[in-house]
Amino acid sequence: YGSMQATAERRGFGLASRPRFLDWSRRAFVDGHLLYNGAHDSAGELVAGATFYRHGRRWTYSHAADDPRFRRAYPGAVRLVVWEAIKGALAEGREEMDLGGVDVPGARRRPESGEPAHGMLTFKESFGARWIELTGAHERVFSPTRYAIGRIAARISAAAGR
Repeated sequence: YGSMQATAERRGFGLASRPRFLDWSRRAFVDGHLLYNGAHDSAGELVAGATFYRHGRRWTYSHAADDPRFRRAYPGAVRLVVWEAIKGALAEGREEMDLGGVDVPGARRRPESGEPAHGMLTFKESFGARWIELTGAHERVFSPTRYAIGRIAARISAAAGR
């Protein structure tokens, strides 16, 4: 969780609280829906790790994190973790490996060179992934006032570290 939280802060995405994240992850892992691959150094310290969802005929790349202290010593650690997951999906006879989206925030288009998401796109393409344009997730708002209050409360909670 520590590596994932550091990655979330560095990359600007939200993450559930430690108890909630670990509880959900443990239950999903026990039920066979969540897979975890990790790479450790010779002393057993986590260098990089990633989670994948198992569903239907595919595995879907969920989250990944690495420890910046090890990037020089193990420059391909995240790549190794993803490659091992691809091999695992193939060993299970899965037909697809979904490496997830790399949208440009607010644009719904392929990232261009120089944009922050372009590095993630080239990382995923290095495994043979291809860009597929999708509409993405949508929310249906029934009560704009309640929705706005909830969004504000979530931001305050995140800023307070909860």
